[in-house]
Amino acid sequence: MRLVGDFGGTKTNLAVFDGGQISFLRNYESRKYLGMVQILQDFLQCLPIPVPSEAMFAVAGAIEETQGRGQKVSLTNLPWVVTTEQVNAILPNTHVRFCNDFLSTARMCVQYAKTQAALGPNSEIVSLYVPPNHRLSGPIGVLGAGTGLGEAFVSFDEQAISVFPSEGGHCDFAPVDDVEIALLRFLQAQHGDHVSYERILSGGGIASVYQFFLERFPSSQTSQPEDIKQAMLSSSKDLPALISKHALLKDDPVCVQTIDAFVRVYGSEAGNLALKMLPWGGIYLCGGIAPKLLSLLQTGGFLQRFFSKGRMRHVCEAIPVYVVKDSLAPLRGAGYLLL
Repeated sequence: MRLVGDFGGTKTNLAVFDGGQISFLRNYESRKYLGMVQILQDFLQCLPIPVPSEAMFAVAGAIEETQGRGQKVSLTNLPWVVTTEQVNAILPNTHVRFCNDFLSTARMCVQYAKTQAALGPNSEIVSLYVPPNHRLSGPIGVLGAGTGLGEAFVSFDEQAISVFPSEGGHCDFAPVDDVEIALLRFLQAQHGDHVSYERILSGGGIASVYQFFLERFPSSQTSQPEDIKQAMLSSSKDLPALISKHALLKDDPVCVQTIDAFVRVYGSEAGNLALKMLPWGGIYLCGGIAPKLLSLLQTGGFLQRFFSKGRMRHVCEAIPVYVVKDSLAPLRGAGYLLL
């Protein structure tokens, strides 16, 4: 048995990982705590078994190897800085390791790739597209829009698994039509000459794209949903979720345009990843946003853009695309990293 955790800017999950199964799962609101150690202390008080001898904690932040003192992590969206040394003070008999949460998610995608026969309506993954007569196995690409935009490449066989993280989400955004050219200029005015895909394909990106369309069609401000008005006035972090909600309800045209643009750009970048890495085993869309927008990914412009690669269209048409619905993927992946 291993102790596993997924520490994010909004929520934290802690559990025991045993042979691929999760037990003693507990959920915490991260911002209610002063740091990782405090959450762990709460978890240990309710743990009904001896503390496991190994632990892997997936963290939404940068991991540093400190000379002679283990690892150090700084969370991206919380003022938390913690070392394995500090954690070992309350887990003295446990070997503790940190990993980036996207790396653990990518590791979990290998398990999905190995069990595609289990695909079904209740599966943790949903296929957006599978090529006719597709039998190819091979490496996979992992693309995740959430707080940021993560990208990774994973190669594996029966003997070894290699996860190659990247900073591909910070590559230059390439507009493909007049509206996206105008969006690029809008974002350049905010962020300077370099505008990355992450500026669009993230929670903050959704809010920025919404602001773009709101300014493009100022008359629409009079019919803004009240909850969105209040979220904008208070700079609420709930704004992207509210925009997505109204897009799915189709009751606000600016929200619909915003998420339609998001879905199309997501398809473009997924196709870019497919061309760069040739992941014949598939592209896996993870992160918190894709499952919430699943119906729009299935019916919107995502696949149109994914395939729209000119002379290389046939390459993308040979690569399947899946959506990971499992909200515990980073937690499970942390456990598999210890196997």
